[in-house]
Amino acid sequence: MNQFQILALLDLGAAVTLRDWPYWADWESVYGILPDADEARLKALTAPDPNPDAVIRVAAPYDFTKAPGVPTLVMVTSETGRIRPESVAGGIPIGKAVAASDALIYTPSRWSRDGLIANGIPGERITVIGHGVDTALWHPADEAERHSLRRRFGWDDAFVLLNVGAMTGNKGIDLLLAGFARLLETCPQARLVLKGLDAIFRSRDMVAALLNRLPAADRATVASRLTYVGHSVSLADLATLFRAADAYVSPYRGEGFNLPVLEAAASGLPVICTDGGATDDFTGPDFTLRVDAALDEGARVLEPFPDHLLAQLRRCIEDDAWRRGAQSAGPAFVAAGHTWRHTAAGLLRAAGLA
Repeated sequence: MNQFQILALLDLGAAVTLRDWPYWADWESVYGILPDADEARLKALTAPDPNPDAVIRVAAPYDFTKAPGVPTLVMVTSETGRIRPESVAGGIPIGKAVAASDALIYTPSRWSRDGLIANGIPGERITVIGHGVDTALWHPADEAERHSLRRRFGWDDAFVLLNVGAMTGNKGIDLLLAGFARLLETCPQARLVLKGLDAIFRSRDMVAALLNRLPAADRATVASRLTYVGHSVSLADLATLFRAADAYVSPYRGEGFNLPVLEAAASGLPVICTDGGATDDFTGPDFTLRVDAALDEGARVLEPFPDHLLAQLRRCIEDDAWRRGAQSAGPAFVAAGHTWRHTAAGLLRAAGLA
């Protein structure tokens, strides 16, 4: 996300220097994910300017120390529940840390903003600046490309549902697998494709554990129609999965933003996702079927209703006219207001530089 923010800032003519913050987990750098030209621009970034016009901080633990004399923007995200003190520099409650600072707080969705307020940050301190999409990477396929991709993946006779992410509990993969088992009873042509992140999370193990929770008969049926991809791929290759699929499904319980939903819309995919969460900010009825969910306000968790998830899955498969409309409505919506260029412009405005 931050790499795309930086690239968009450069495209708008901003001079960007970088301090790469050490990550708290045992992750290794991986190259070849972004297009070569973009990675070259990022590698060319120099060490921090000692006299910047603004500082944008995207790091964990959250550090709200204001840079002397210039606007300081700190990105903070709330997905579900409480933000623990260990997620804040100094190990103090986040509300107390923000109160002691003049830094500007930005977050990618209204859902996340509400979560930050619940964690003790005053609403007037928070600006919502949504994430974006690089439409040079995520865009619809023409018929020839789509036909070629589906033949390559072996999806010619399938209706392909896609989900991309960590496969952690907040993603609702357990609900998706159970709903998919029921969907196959009346839609045997359906196929589910899960793209995990094995290099960062234990995504494959989490999916295997969730499959094992299904009844034996359902487990066998789902496994026969499930494709799991866990290895690292370039974003260009990842985008081909989006262009070749038929719909994107995300029955999540809590997300700070849920970027793959926006990428799916940009790719011309109809979207099925949870109602009431972060994706409300950037989805509309022309290309989205929302799944009703109950809100646990104390835990700040949404619980999608399985029966409504199944109904929306079936409607997406059966309603050809709606799907055809979604294929053009989603990309137009994203291009009009949800690219990384829009994000970068929001950052410059928040910093008082535009």
